[in-house]
Amino acid sequence: MILLYLRHNTTTEQAENPKSRHHTNYRIIMFCSNCGKEIADNAIMCPNCGAPTKKAPEIPTDASEKDWLTTLLLCFFLGGLGIHSFYSGKTVIGIVQLLTLGGCGIWTLFDFIMIICGKYKDGEGRVIVNKR
Repeated sequence: MILLYLRHNTTTEQAENPKSRHHTNYRIIMFCSNCGKEIADNAIMCPNCGAPTKKAPEIPTDASEKDWLTTLLLCFFLGGLGIHSFYSGKTVIGIVQLLTLGGCGIWTLFDFIMIICGKYKDGEGRVIVNKR
């Protein structure tokens, strides 16, 4: 966890004349939650203690071996024919989508949104996620 706060930077003119209408500058200050030292706001890890500042994306343990981008592109360009379903191992659903032209586009749109959100599952019930 990173602690953040805004530090007010005042000029000497503002300090001498509090009614001055000059713009106020703020600077974001980050502190390491492990050692408490000030670190840069774009730091990935603390240079003092080495603690990570940003949480790395987690890939679910039940993630599919199928490629997310390939599934997304197949759905976008050939979704009306159900090609993305064939690719992901859903043969029966792919045949039904082929015969109904992707449920008149509604089924394809639904699948496309599910793929983008990372909720689309392959034929074995594993989620197809973006691993990059």
